[in-house]
Amino acid sequence: MGRSLAERFWAKVYRTNGCWFWLGHIVGDGYGRFKVTPNDRERPAHVIAWEIHNGMPFPVGMHGTHSCDTPACVRPTHIIPRTRFGNMQDAADKGINASLLRVLQIRCKRGHKFTSANTYIGSKGERVCRRCNRLRMRAVRLLLPKRSKGK
Repeated sequence: MGRSLAERFWAKVYRTNGCWFWLGHIVGDGYGRFKVTPNDRERPAHVIAWEIHNGMPFPVGMHGTHSCDTPACVRPTHIIPRTRFGNMQDAADKGINASLLRVLQIRCKRGHKFTSANTYIGSKGERVCRRCNRLRMRAVRLLLPKRSKGK
């Protein structure tokens, strides 16, 4: 018989006296992701931790704000449901600069490392992952109609 959702989830958590760290899939921004069912899309691990702990779905339209400011933390008592504006206001009150956080990211949104060989600066001054850009260009070429030679 399969393990319960809670058993599968908490098996991927390293607990300390402070934060509980997610050991499963982590995306480029440092937040953990978890699939509730095999056919489900990945969801934020800290939100699922809050749901398991509180026995109810996370409030609709709310974002999980970390009181500890640690993206990989899934300790339910560190997660506070807030509006997006409230979450941004909390960051501003603590002096957390969103653009600075983007600079400190070590991976792109698909998880590729930002290295000097895999990164270039785009036309708008943003870092661009070369691997993701190659995948994007390949998809564009597949979608474009074939051009006949000589015309």
